[in-house]
Amino acid sequence: MKTIYFVRIIALLSAMIMATPAMAQNGGWVSDSDITSGLAIDSLRLAPTVFNMDGTWYVISGEGYGRFYGFHWHSHRSQWVSDSGIVSGLPDLGDNDVLPEVFCMNGTWYSIAYHYPQYYGWNWTGSEWQSDPAIISGLPNPDRDPTVFNKDGTWYLICLKYIEDFQYAFIGYRWTGSTWESDPAIVSGLDIAYHRASTVFYKDETWYLIAGESFPGIFMGFTWTGSAWESDPAIVSGLPDLGSDATPDVFYKDGTWYLISGPGYYIDPFQRTFYGFHYQYPTTKPDLIPTSLQPTICTSTSSTRSQQQS
Repeated sequence: MKTIYFVRIIALLSAMIMATPAMAQNGGWVSDSDITSGLAIDSLRLAPTVFNMDGTWYVISGEGYGRFYGFHWHSHRSQWVSDSGIVSGLPDLGDNDVLPEVFCMNGTWYSIAYHYPQYYGWNWTGSEWQSDPAIISGLPNPDRDPTVFNKDGTWYLICLKYIEDFQYAFIGYRWTGSTWESDPAIVSGLDIAYHRASTVFYKDETWYLIAGESFPGIFMGFTWTGSAWESDPAIVSGLPDLGSDATPDVFYKDGTWYLISGPGYYIDPFQRTFYGFHYQYPTTKPDLIPTSLQPTICTSTSSTRSQQQS
């Protein structure tokens, strides 16, 4: 009898292993409130972008009334601290949500934000953001929700274009050196669906795209095969339904991959909470250091902002 039970237990364990989700086999996202500690904005439709400028981590978040809020990471307190200086020069754009993107290209920091019905662009002078229409040259309106990344030495921008019935198509552009030029190849494989804000990142020698969704509010994941994006549920393993229109941003900090997102809107339109996650490898993470392709780590030659904010 004990032998029969033992055989059954072995069979059950084998079935469980076969049915184990990708998170257990390949890693997955785990809730992490520590990485959002200190992030607080009394507003709705929060849309964070995370970046490292000259050794200090910053968050700039848009929100539902067209305003920008800034934070920097306080290393001794291990939390985010409000920082009005990092949003100096960014105007109050008025009603409607604003979704910013920040990136460093050729030694200059830029911010591109969509606020209905148009794009806005700025560059960082070293102490404030100043208007820069050139950095949004070629971007048509009303495409929205931009994400910018450098892949194989080329700068790309992926955004969304409204089609119908709350469905959006991904639209791709590449930077020519003076303007954004249409590039359908960089969005090959991305279907028309209820996608919203996306984030693109390079992890373990693979390019990934994670997008929020409108209906339902789950996250969708994709992997770049070398010529197209293909669906990859494993890269969003562990990410819960945060409600429609969640706004994820992925970054690599102190040896750990993190994802921070604003809350979805339609489940609780008055939710004012940022959600944080870290990527947990099943055993030992690969001995791979993000290369210079990872866009959140970029040293500016023009910034004079103090980095001793600890």
